[in-house]
Amino acid sequence: MRGTKTKMVLQRRTESTDSQNAVTESWRDLRTVKGVLTSSPNVRNGLTDIYDKNTEISTHIFLVDYPIGVTITTEDRFRLKTEYYDILFIANPGNANRHLEFHLMVIKGRTL
Repeated sequence: MRGTKTKMVLQRRTESTDSQNAVTESWRDLRTVKGVLTSSPNVRNGLTDIYDKNTEISTHIFLVDYPIGVTITTEDRFRLKTEYYDILFIANPGNANRHLEFHLMVIKGRTL
């Protein structure tokens, strides 16, 4: 894997209930993951035109060495300083178990 390494924080959503059974969601930092973060080509704010339809696709790809020591799913997200990235899908190219590709969507305008 070539390129400048970036450290991103893997976060997992947690739920807790208070004394009146109200559910509160929050994000918990799990660990720091180091890899190469690149922006996806031909993407404008996470949207592109495919077959004349405005389609949501990944804005960034995060390449990390495999295995990284923790199970990561599309329910998790990454944080880089004050930016947050949803995980859209995870690829293991050629099922070679050499690196994982996390296809990400930068989160904008959402309460975090």
